Amino acid sequence: MKNLIIIWTWWGGFTAGMYAGRYGLKPLVIWANIGWMITENPVVENFPWFDQPTSGYEIMEKMKNQATMCWAEV
Repeated sequence: MKNLIIIWTWWGGFTAGMYAGRYGLKPLVIWANIGWMITENPVVENFPWFDQPTSGYEIMEKMKNQATMCWAEV
């Protein structure tokens, strides 16, 4: 049973999933990769916490992985 459902998210939704999981809830993050401008960029150079240029797709994948490490179902 899920205590929280987060729908159509960007990085804020993954962040909400991480904190909800750490708080002890069992969040479900429902998301789509359609139309996100950051995922279409091959090189992103100004995103916080990334010290090297990386692709937008890789940024979103890392955020999704971190949410699942905090017990969020994606």
